[in-house]
Amino acid sequence: AISDVGLKRRCSRLGVPTPPRGYWAKLEAGKTVTKPPLPETWTVPKKVTRIPRSAEEVRKLGVPERDYTVSKPLPIIRATRQALKRASFGTYGVLEVWGGDSLRTKASPASIERALWLWSELISRLRPAGLHLVSDRSAVSDGIETLFVELKEMSSRYLPTEEAKSGQVRRLSYDSDRPSPGWAGTGVLLFRAEEIYDAGCPRQWRENSLCRLEERLDEVVAGLVVLLRRKHERAVELLERHSYTWLTMGAP
Repeated sequence: AISDVGLKRRCSRLGVPTPPRGYWAKLEAGKTVTKPPLPETWTVPKKVTRIPRSAEEVRKLGVPERDYTVSKPLPIIRATRQALKRASFGTYGVLEVWGGDSLRTKASPASIERALWLWSELISRLRPAGLHLVSDRSAVSDGIETLFVELKEMSSRYLPTEEAKSGQVRRLSYDSDRPSPGWAGTGVLLFRAEEIYDAGCPRQWRENSLCRLEERLDEVVAGLVVLLRRKHERAVELLERHSYTWLTMGAP
């Protein structure tokens, strides 16, 4: 599944001889051709990964061509949008919103509207699954247990400017109004839930080039149901263990 040019380039890097110009025409015409032997040994070159030179090059996935406007945003969505627009850049080049009346979100300015749309869609799918949003905690609940959830944009390093490389630009702190040199959002988003061990399902759902996060929202909701159920089971197990210990110790 590669072109002839790509195949020749790979052979050249490995030192594998390739047919010279006119080789196949001579062979088809019945003329004598010489086939150079393969080398006895060769060295497989290491793959060189070029570091992107700008924050724009870091964006591995382009934002889909669609309208992410939320027609009737919930109060929590409006509050999150306002908080993101007032937020400072974190060390890793994205805006960070934690706590308060906002949903836990880490996103670059270019991904804000998409992030809010994803939050709106996820919230709309909670009730049919028997879940609801705990707005003041950026969490979901099944009426018994509560599970923290956040939406995060992946970050990546890029080759900073000469000014930054020379040390003239200091590494900025969390309370800065712009990102640290060398880091930027990639446009790749994921939902991540609170860590619940031995739940039998992942706790984060990330998009890739084959599957957008928009297509995994039902999977996210199903995973949250499993995590909440396992969290409740663990709470019951812990209570039973404590009760057994209390009884065996001869409580009055």
